[in-house]
Formats: sequence, C-alpha cells, structure tokens
Amino acid sequence: MHYRDLPEYTDDDFQHIDLTPFDWVHFEARDGLETSRMVRRVRDTSPALPCSVEVEKPRPGIEAVFAGATLLIFSRAYAGHHGFDTPHPFLLRMREQALQADLIVTWGNEGAYGLDRRGAIHHSPAYPPIEVKDTLGAGDTFNAGLVDADLQGLGLAEALPGACRLAGRKCGQIGLEGLGGSGPQSGSGLSQPQLRAGQ
Repeated sequence: MHYRDLPEYTDDDFQHIDLTPFDWVHFEARDGLETSRMVRRVRDTSPALPCSVEVEKPRPGIEAVFAGATLLIFSRAYAGHHGFDTPHPFLLRMREQALQADLIVTWGNEGAYGLDRRGAIHHSPAYPPIEVKDTLGAGDTFNAGLVDADLQGLGLAEALPGACRLAGRKCGQIGLEGLGGSGPQSGSGLSQPQLRAGQ
C-alpha cells in the first residue's frame, strides 16, 4: 500500500501484534523514536527473532535503532548525507554503532556492498534488465531477497547477488506477479509463497 497521508505506524500499534508466529521482523526506519521502541520490543520479547531495518533517509533519532537490528540496510543517500562518497568507509563507520548486525549499503548502478558480522566485506554488481519497465517496489524486493537468503542460512556472499538479481528482475517487469519463480531464469531462490506473504 502506498498512501502519503497515511499516519505513521506507532509503537502503540505494534504492541498489539503477537510476534510468536513470525520468523523475521522488518522495519522501514521512518520515525526514529517509534522505530527504536518497536525494535527494542522485538529484542526484549523475542531475542532470537531476526530483525532488519532499512534506513533510507536521515531522520531525527534514527541511529537509536541500530543497536537492536540483526540486519541494517542503508541507502547511498544516507551514506552521502553523512559525508561518505565510497561504501567501505561508510560500512566501517556504521560497524562502530552496530557490532551485532550484518550491514548493507545499496550503491546505485554499482550494486550493493555488505559488511558481515565477522568483518568480511562483500560486493555484488547490479543486474539491470534489458529494458526497465517498473521500478516501484524494487528496493523492497531487494530487501525481501536479503531476508529470504538469511532465512535459508546463506551468508552475504550469496545473499547480495541474489537480492541484486531479484531487484533487477523486478525492474524488468510490471508488478510482482511471478517474480519469485524458481529456475535458472529467476536469479533468486525466493519462493512464490514467501514473496506473496511480503507484498
């Protein structure tokens, strides 16, 4: 759903959700205070539950969410706002604030870079389609590819290329229908039922 006048989701709303059926919780970090409260609740009530946070834009207090996430996904714009024009120094700086998390930064036509919890740097090129048809949801599709790979037990060396391929496929088609299909053309292990659940 995309509706600009929709009120922001709050921690009070989140309190009503039973987390026990979930394998993963993902947040888009929009309101720093509210998101940090929700991430803290995940950590307090379900410490083993993986929790990812996407950080696209600088927002007041957003850094408070870093300590509770197991996966942080940053945008190039966020890195640039903090004065970084290359990905590696940015990831190393973010490591200081999130020792427990795998870190990702998307970097436009260069693809994406990652720093895993063991300190290894990873990179995947972008996989643009022959023809760009629809970019709406490409970033969310990339995130879904990362989450799916982690749930399969894959490391960043495999997760990053899979997520970049999936996002590239998304840009080459209208909508999401059939995006999670398997086979050599798919470029991702994301299953159709999992993709539908994340729409």
